Amino acid sequence: MLERYNSQKHIYQFLEKKTRDTFPRSLLLVGESGCGKHHVCDLIKNKLNLDMQDISENLNFDFLMQLYERPQPYIYIIEASKISIKEQNTILKFIEEPLKNSYIIILAENSNQLLLTILNRCQKLIFNPYSIDELRSLTDDELVLKIAKTPGQVTSLLANNLEDIVALSNKIIDKIGTANLPNVLTISDKLAFKGEKDKFDIECFSRTLNYLLVEKIKADNNIKYQEMYKLVSDWNRERKAPTVVQNFLFERYLVKIHELMRN
Repeated sequence: MLERYNSQKHIYQFLEKKTRDTFPRSLLLVGESGCGKHHVCDLIKNKLNLDMQDISENLNFDFLMQLYERPQPYIYIIEASKISIKEQNTILKFIEEPLKNSYIIILAENSNQLLLTILNRCQKLIFNPYSIDELRSLTDDELVLKIAKTPGQVTSLLANNLEDIVALSNKIIDKIGTANLPNVLTISDKLAFKGEKDKFDIECFSRTLNYLLVEKIKADNNIKYQEMYKLVSDWNRERKAPTVVQNFLFERYLVKIHELMRN
C-alpha cells in the first residue's frame, strides 16, 4: 500500500534494499498520526520474516533483562507517546547495545517526544506530508480533506459521525462563554478517552476543533479566538504525555477556555 503514495516512496525504497544483515538495529519512524508507521512495521516484519512485539507498556529494567535471554531474533516496537522520560532513560542502553539478531523500532509523531540521546542513536525515517491528491484518492468528502493530513486520519474521520463532532466543536467555539460551568464540564462525557464506541473519537474531535478554530480566526481575527487556539494546542500537546489522566486534563482546559470566553 505504501508504494502507491509518491510522497512516501523514499521509505518503501529504503525497505526494499534492506536485509536482516543490513537493516538498522535501532530505527526511528517519525510522522503524524495515521501516516502509516504501523503499516511500515508490518512491512519490516514480513521483510525480515521475524516475530514482532510491542513492548511500550513493559519498559522496566527487569523486563529488558529478560529480553537478553531470548534466543530467537525479534522485532521490538516502542511507541514514544506511551513512555515517560524515566523509561526513555531505561531503554537507552537497550538501544546503544541492541540484542543479538534483534531490531528496535521506535514510533513517534515528532522528534520532540524523545530524548536527544535516543535520537542520536537511531537511524531515522521521516514520513513526508501527503498531498491533497493522494488523500483525495480515498474520499471526495471536502470537509474530511480539509481536516485530515494522513490516510489514517481520513479513514478515522469517515468512520466517525463528523457532522456531530463539528456541531460539538462549533458549540465550544461559539457558546462556551455563555454556558454555566457544570454544563461545560459535561462536554468531557462525550469524548472516548478510553476508546468507548458510543462516544466521539478524541483524535477526530481534536483535529476538527483545531480546524474550525483556524477557520474562525480567518473570519474573525479576535484575540480571544487566538487565545482559545493556543489553549487547544497546549491541550493537544499535553495529552500526549503517557501519565496524563485524560479526562481530568481536558476538563482543566475546558475551565480555562470557559474563563477566557466569559471575560
